[in-house]
Amino acid sequence: MTTAEPPRPPGKAIPIRTSVSRAGARAKQCALRAVGVLAALMYLAPTSQAEPLFNGRNLSGWDTYLGVPEVPRFPFDPFGNWPAPIGRGQDTNGVYSVVEEDGAPAIRISGEIWGALISQREFENYHLSLEYKWGDERFAPRDEAPRNTGLLYHSVGPDGAFWSYWMRSAEFEIMEGRTGDFTSVDGVTGSSSTEWDSSAGLPWQRYSSAGSETKLGAAVFRVSASRDFEKPSGEWNQLDLFVYRDKAIHRVNGETVFAVERLQHEVDGAMAPLTKGALQLQSEGAEVFFRNIELTSIDSLVGAVEPR
Repeated sequence: MTTAEPPRPPGKAIPIRTSVSRAGARAKQCALRAVGVLAALMYLAPTSQAEPLFNGRNLSGWDTYLGVPEVPRFPFDPFGNWPAPIGRGQDTNGVYSVVEEDGAPAIRISGEIWGALISQREFENYHLSLEYKWGDERFAPRDEAPRNTGLLYHSVGPDGAFWSYWMRSAEFEIMEGRTGDFTSVDGVTGSSSTEWDSSAGLPWQRYSSAGSETKLGAAVFRVSASRDFEKPSGEWNQLDLFVYRDKAIHRVNGETVFAVERLQHEVDGAMAPLTKGALQLQSEGAEVFFRNIELTSIDSLVGAVEPR
């Protein structure tokens, strides 16, 4: 991180004004060139009314999926020659259910067996909003680790492509202390603005709108959110995911914590834009509740300062 100019506070959009001083305009241009990627995309233009993706009664519109019952531990076969996964529509353990929580319907994911609740439809160009809250139950091998789940978007390809549990996708991480992180699942790549941070965990990259352009995927398989805005365990948190074409924005409790562009994946031996796909809500060792899951279509970016 440079000490000459402190980074902008996380969650704050670069203001757009009708007139600026010559020096101010020059400074803004320099900042955008340094970023080289998205510059605080904060608001998107809706083209429809919000569509509920959870009807409050059952899991209509979603498929259950469970991978290998026992999570592989290190050392394990890197080629994935493991027992067959349980599969789609075979939730005999009741990992996924609809319950009443805090007086309102919610989706409960127990986390007992790893997998995902997968949307039956693919989506593109949208704003997705939802609320989540941690439960009390935890399961091995993460029974003593931070509670963990995730919102996986632009999910494509076969079920369980990664470790038998999740489709290829980009992940909006939901984990105690790390909610809002980006994780590449099964080879997804992209470009973001990051800075080195030894407290961020492997690979020590944290999102910063004043950072330098970084290619995501392979060695940089994860980028930490700019800050931790998650509420204490037991309280509901609001997540907002904005995606337009090959760009995505993660917001946690109203604060922008990550931005990415040029999302890609391999198709027939060549890299191709990743612009749409199914949604996955992870089961990953911790009980979690989801509610108020809504999606609004968008057709443009509004209030955004694009890199030059």
